Amino acid sequence: MKNKTSLVFALLSLLIIASIAFLGCGTVTSSSGGSTPVTLSGKLYVTGNETFEVYVIDPNTLQIEKTITLQNPSAGGSWMALSPNGRYLYITDANMNMIHAISTETQSLHATMSIPSYTTNGGIAFTADGKRALMAHDDSVQLINSETHSPLSVFCGIPHGYSGLGAARSLVNDRIYVATNGSYLYSFSIEADAITLVSTVGSSSTYYDVVFPVGIPFFFASRNNTDYVQYFNVTTEGYITQAHWSQSRPLKITPSFDGAMLYIGSLNGMVCTLESRYPTNLRGSRFDDTLDVVLQVAVAPDNSVMFAYGIDNDTVPDTTRIVKLDMNRTVLASVEIEGRMTDGTEGGIIYVPQM
Repeated sequence: MKNKTSLVFALLSLLIIASIAFLGCGTVTSSSGGSTPVTLSGKLYVTGNETFEVYVIDPNTLQIEKTITLQNPSAGGSWMALSPNGRYLYITDANMNMIHAISTETQSLHATMSIPSYTTNGGIAFTADGKRALMAHDDSVQLINSETHSPLSVFCGIPHGYSGLGAARSLVNDRIYVATNGSYLYSFSIEADAITLVSTVGSSSTYYDVVFPVGIPFFFASRNNTDYVQYFNVTTEGYITQAHWSQSRPLKITPSFDGAMLYIGSLNGMVCTLESRYPTNLRGSRFDDTLDVVLQVAVAPDNSVMFAYGIDNDTVPDTTRIVKLDMNRTVLASVEIEGRMTDGTEGGIIYVPQM
């Protein structure tokens, strides 16, 4: 009887130990007792400086793994868009008449497209099938054949001669929306290599960027001359309200990969966040004194870390820097990028996941 009792206690002990191990298997701890950082796949692509280069960076170490030289003359990249299949990264030139196509498979310059009639290029967005892209100019939008990486002589004017800035494709109606420096956002449809202006959205002194987070019933537009991010009904395009954070001056918006959170740059050196499904409160804070302007924030696919990219005005000359942060805005690492930005609101950073 004593042996049976001992055997029962031994089996119960093993079950308890196994249960504890199973419940704790989601967090790997280091020998020092802290959690082991998750190893991130994919790469960061960074552009927008006067060295005419795009940097491919390891998100784990912030080491520059490759430097891609853009075709000269170039003012450095301004806006970026990743093709739906993840194979190509399109970069519009800040002040020159070019679009650069980067192959994410070879991490090299694949093509450079000349846009002879324009010297200021804004945002760019791909159609759902990735066969065409729409690029914003200073008074119109233009169609790009993204299969052959060649611009088409297909244009559509932006009303009142407003300049196009950020661009994004709606996940509901497949139209491409363009933010402008005027009072409105405009949507365009693309069919049979023709562009049609469909709708006028919003009413503001100026817009800067526009995004459509995955699975969210709203779309969002930043107003960089104020402290607001406005949001609209994704189906009706009706204006709902705006989120505010004092002195934020929001710039480019990056949705998380699951669409749940927006990460927003700031002219005043803040990292701003906005919860997509309940966007009642825009929150922003300076994480340290490293960056005076945060142009754009990239986020890891697992939402474990974010990467703020911007300008440090405390150095002579100004320098550009990437700062890696955890979700509590604790600085984990930073790296200086060679060359300064050509302008305080140009250039960017994007996280390209491993395909």
